[in-house]
Amino acid sequence: MATPLKVLVTGATGRTGSLVLQKLQALPEKFIAKGFGRSPEKATEIFGNTDNFYFGSILNPTDLEVAITLPAMTIYQVKGKWLEVA
Repeated sequence: MATPLKVLVTGATGRTGSLVLQKLQALPEKFIAKGFGRSPEKATEIFGNTDNFYFGSILNPTDLEVAITLPAMTIYQVKGKWLEVA
């Protein structure tokens, strides 16, 4: 069995980001998915808790520092386009 790919989804409390995170988390044998968002309240509203989440501003490198060192791949959205950084 292959090792699951670690993925960080930014904008994970937004409409599209939350769907992406939910789909990835539904496949634990393939992905270890964590979310990055601005609002713990919104994460709790959508996911029921804040487990596997990091919070802060994507524009602040300090907020991203801990989260970005963990995944093998980051998925993020810029101006309506989804980008992947391996």
